[in-house]
Amino acid sequence: MQKKQYLTLGILTVFFVGVGAILFFGRPVIRMQNQAVFDESAPVVATDTDTNEAQTVADAIEEAVSVPASAKDLPKEDPKVEPTTPIAKAPTPVDPNSYTLADVQAHSSPSSCWAAINGSVYDLTTWIDRHPGGASKIKNLCGSDASSNFDRQHGKNKTAQAALILLKIGTLK
Repeated sequence: MQKKQYLTLGILTVFFVGVGAILFFGRPVIRMQNQAVFDESAPVVATDTDTNEAQTVADAIEEAVSVPASAKDLPKEDPKVEPTTPIAKAPTPVDPNSYTLADVQAHSSPSSCWAAINGSVYDLTTWIDRHPGGASKIKNLCGSDASSNFDRQHGKNKTAQAALILLKIGTLK
């Protein structure tokens, strides 16, 4: 072997041994000088800076969250009280990519050619010149519901459906 091959083999060996050690032993942790070591057996203490009194976290949580002992400790509700403001109904979501047939019909030229096919709206402008059957076939569909024409010509043809997916711009209302 040549020197370069030995050097490459040595570097790869060191690399793989290092990666293996990290995977086996876990990620190495570097300790800084004067770094405090966490003692899991010591109680965790929270300090109130206003009064300089220390108390354990458990005591602080218990003080902050006082749970009623029974239902009699809960505040009483007046059954006659009705809400003063009516509850607003959430607006129905509007699909920004849904179009009416009138929207499709507005795009009936070869410079802006939309067609509705099986409930979806497609921008066929870029497809006109690329259509294998000729540009005139697509130009006749601009601004219309072309579902029957597409189904009659292409049926369940996966290639035609895949080409159509790339041109989809929304759904038909």
